[in-house]
Amino acid sequence: MNKMILPDWVLRDENYEPKEDRDDFISRSLLRIMGALSTLHAQGVRNPPQYVSAVFSMGLSLLVVILTAASHGGAFLLSVLALELVVMCFQDGKTILILLRRGLLAVCFSFILILPAFLTGSGSTVLLIPAKTFLSITAMSLLTLFFPWHRLTAALSFFKTPAIAIFILDTALRYIFLLGREARQLLDALRLRSVGKNTNKGRAMAGVLGATFLRSGEMSKEMYQAMRCRCFTGEYPETSRRELRLGDIVPFFLSVLYIALFVMLEG
Repeated sequence: MNKMILPDWVLRDENYEPKEDRDDFISRSLLRIMGALSTLHAQGVRNPPQYVSAVFSMGLSLLVVILTAASHGGAFLLSVLALELVVMCFQDGKTILILLRRGLLAVCFSFILILPAFLTGSGSTVLLIPAKTFLSITAMSLLTLFFPWHRLTAALSFFKTPAIAIFILDTALRYIFLLGREARQLLDALRLRSVGKNTNKGRAMAGVLGATFLRSGEMSKEMYQAMRCRCFTGEYPETSRRELRLGDIVPFFLSVLYIALFVMLEG
């Protein structure tokens, strides 16, 4: 009986030890995408308050932002800050931390922009810009804290917003979530398939971005075909009546109050 002689490379033990590589960039990208997706998901499934409508609340927030931008002194800004602090006092610590983080990041960015003007002697009035930025960002963050994004986009029709603008905003919010989920899955696959040290991380990330871009094109075509099949004409018909709720008295009263304060304090 002939014996089969195996070659030496078959009998040799394989002690392959891949070189260590740092995947901090992929980990940070995954964490950021997961954070954005969790925020959008929580925003989309949030239960809105039943005692106040999104229309009056959005009207108050937009009014506060407009009056804040038009103010020239600090007295009116302090009154806006007082209102926002009162609303924030009813929230938990984690929510307050998120609101303050958003506002302070916007303040830092605006302060960097006005820093050359402040150093060249433009006066201390330019310091009102970071304060206005903080108040405006906080006002809109408080609005999104109580109402899901689809209720806010539906409320835009009350303010005579063009249907195409509502459609673009609504579609953008949906596709940010969907494409973020696609990018998360691609990053998970890239991390699982990465063995050893990758010396060309830019090429790997370019592949992830390219696949995400191609997927976005496919999704846009599918949505266009679905809209044509459903005879979409670009209009958003109102399916429910707008009813005046008991809690709408509060934002209406605050709107009148802040208009009066703006006239009194700003002249």
